[in-house]
Amino acid sequence: MITVGQRLSQVRVAKNLTLEEIAKTTKIRLSFLTAIEKGEYGNLPSHAYATGFVRNYAEYLGVPLKEIMPHLRREMNEKESVVRVLPEGFSKKGGIKVNAFRVHQAILVACAIFFALFIYMAFQYRYAFFNPPLFVSEPKEGASYTTEIVVKGSTDPYATALVNEVAVVVDKNGDFTKKISVFPGKETVVIVAQNRFGKHTQIQRNIVVLNSD
Repeated sequence: MITVGQRLSQVRVAKNLTLEEIAKTTKIRLSFLTAIEKGEYGNLPSHAYATGFVRNYAEYLGVPLKEIMPHLRREMNEKESVVRVLPEGFSKKGGIKVNAFRVHQAILVACAIFFALFIYMAFQYRYAFFNPPLFVSEPKEGASYTTEIVVKGSTDPYATALVNEVAVVVDKNGDFTKKISVFPGKETVVIVAQNRFGKHTQIQRNIVVLNSD
């Protein structure tokens, strides 16, 4: 179906008139005349102006208003319906407008997740770069003991503890205890904590073992 703008354009061309000539005579801007012929009424100041411009244009061309005006009202009503149905972002020139605030929030959340993940991974694999911790409370360096002593200490819960090359149980808190028998005289007790990455920490305690007799 031919539009109002197309009808006016056909009559203008048939009369060998240019838009520039009509703009000069009717005092209607060239851009407004172009918008009318393209049916782009949204580019006109308002519906009232659009109706007035089309009326003047049609009268100048000698097109009966009873032929043009009903079609014009229908076209403008149809365009209004489309604007009301579509979301606001679609009805505006340029498409959907990006909500800068939400984008900013999304970036902050992504950065927070990345930072938390980085901290978690660094915590999990910290001992891939550092030796595991090791603290020995017993025996004391240079202390005297009988032929049976208790070795006590703590390390990382996921590390392996060894006392004189013998593995001992490490509980969930990282604590370990081991009874060992030694001979009278000077003895050296070697405690080692080793993680799954091969990193290890060693503490050596020199003690004196007394003769139980």
